[in-house]
Amino acid sequence: MKRILYIDDEHSNLTVFSVIFSKYYTVFTAGSAEEARKLLEKESFEVILCDQRMPGETGTDFFIETYEKYPATERILVTAYTHIEDIIEAINKSRIFYYVTKPYDTKDLRLIIDRAIETRGLRMDNERLVSALQATNKSLVEKNTYLEDANAEIKKLRNRLERENQYLKDEISKLDTSDEIVFRSAAYEKVMSDLRQVAATNSTVLILGQTGTGKELLAKAVHRFSRRSDKSFVKVNCAAIPANLIESELFGHLKGSFTGAINNKVGLFEMADRGTIFLDEVGELPLELQPKLLRVLQEGEFTKLGDSKTTKVDVRVVAATNRKLDDAIREGTFRSDLYFRLNVFPIHNPPLSKRKEEIPLLLEHFIKKHSHRLEKDIRSVAPGVLDKLMEYDWPGNIRELENYVERAIILSHDGVLDVAGWDKALFHTDQKEPEENNTEIVALDEAEKKYIIKVLTLCKWKITGKGGAAERLDIKPTTLVSKMKKLGIVNKKTAGQPLE
Repeated sequence: MKRILYIDDEHSNLTVFSVIFSKYYTVFTAGSAEEARKLLEKESFEVILCDQRMPGETGTDFFIETYEKYPATERILVTAYTHIEDIIEAINKSRIFYYVTKPYDTKDLRLIIDRAIETRGLRMDNERLVSALQATNKSLVEKNTYLEDANAEIKKLRNRLERENQYLKDEISKLDTSDEIVFRSAAYEKVMSDLRQVAATNSTVLILGQTGTGKELLAKAVHRFSRRSDKSFVKVNCAAIPANLIESELFGHLKGSFTGAINNKVGLFEMADRGTIFLDEVGELPLELQPKLLRVLQEGEFTKLGDSKTTKVDVRVVAATNRKLDDAIREGTFRSDLYFRLNVFPIHNPPLSKRKEEIPLLLEHFIKKHSHRLEKDIRSVAPGVLDKLMEYDWPGNIRELENYVERAIILSHDGVLDVAGWDKALFHTDQKEPEENNTEIVALDEAEKKYIIKVLTLCKWKITGKGGAAERLDIKPTTLVSKMKKLGIVNKKTAGQPLE
């Protein structure tokens, strides 16, 4: 069996790895870089896997140090951190074959190890062939026919290597099943048809839709179906980066350009050069930074903080928002010219309530996705479960459905997905009253106040974050707080007083 070495400072990780992969390979383990060096002096390996974060020395440092001495061994970096600069450094300096994020999927990791072994064997075959050709050429310089045949063989081998490289890229790109878009409705087939057509161009795409509808999956699909699919896909959540840092994150800076800029920084647009950048929550981009984004869209260039020269990039921009940008333009928080540049090809991602025929397919998909990870063998669904799922309006869209299915898997027994005893609390069935029995007419402010209190109660008075009232109401947390003050709604969590 092929010999592999796994280096990790956590003993439990070594034990689990050895138990899982010993049936496929001859597995050696080391608890430190120093222990691994001693093993390398005595043993040879096809593949070395190393954890990035270890006391005293990173996996990247270990690979850089040992590359010259063991160039024939393929290297795979295992990391729980996906900081893009660390990954680029690992690829460029330590010449890793691939990087794997923790927690890893066993099947995916095995496929990557197998591809690394295949690549190593192919490269060594190539080196042996080149060496043989060089030795032969010394004694057969005058035999032109032989040299022509040898050159043809080299060309054939080069083409084989190129095809193998492309095959490996294609195989590795299939490993991430989380990007799968599940649908069956004719309406969503139209969305995907439009997406495939625009993906073949370089036009800017604006994805619109409620929170939780899967806008990021559509953005990845645009990249995957485009001619840039073998290049970088860089995701940016514009709402998650502090306003005073977002310009540096997007466009980079030079050392000394501001307090704390102790090194040069490459921006995300530069990292996405020749690839695709996904600007999620683009409606939250600070107004003062919007002209700089507009310049990139129009001219393909920008200026880093502290730099006097412009940087040219070729980047395909896909943006997404759950805000109504028309309203933001009227409020003066979003530029109309930027909106028109982003809105070249809008894709409207419908809410789950508008395509409930997808629910059975999504249910099956999420059961498969989470059952293995949760170590549950779900083989069937209890009677009535699907009816309950179809009856609910899913204000949190596909994300809410996925979270619900995951919770249901955790609580289910005997291989049957069941929701008995807690579906009413989840689906808030008590909030629906027959309209014909509700004849009370109240002022608009009072109706809004009652509805906001009802949503806050359902969310246990959590305002911000995932599952919070702001997300449920599809408004910004600051807007919700402002409405609560205006309507006289006292925060039950902080005041400790019940609201009538």
